[in-house]
Amino acid sequence: MSKNGLGWMVPFFGEEDPTVIIFETTARVSTYLYAVCAGPYVVFEDSDPFYPPQRVLVRKTLVPNLRYELVMGITKTTIDRYQEMNG
Repeated sequence: MSKNGLGWMVPFFGEEDPTVIIFETTARVSTYLYAVCAGPYVVFEDSDPFYPPQRVLVRKTLVPNLRYELVMGITKTTIDRYQEMNG
């Protein structure tokens, strides 16, 4: 597992030997398409038994702006749609 540098994924996916897909190298991407974020963060967790556990990290100063139910609801709707499409 460590040979691929993917050991951090094992606890997240709960698999001993996750599948690794290596894609062809793509063209360079402009640096302005990336964001660098700094904390401190507050962690919000959702443990609905019908869905995988979810976490949202929000900068402490932006917690009042978090629409928690909307974020978790969109993720759950997306999971439902994926499952419908993939049987």
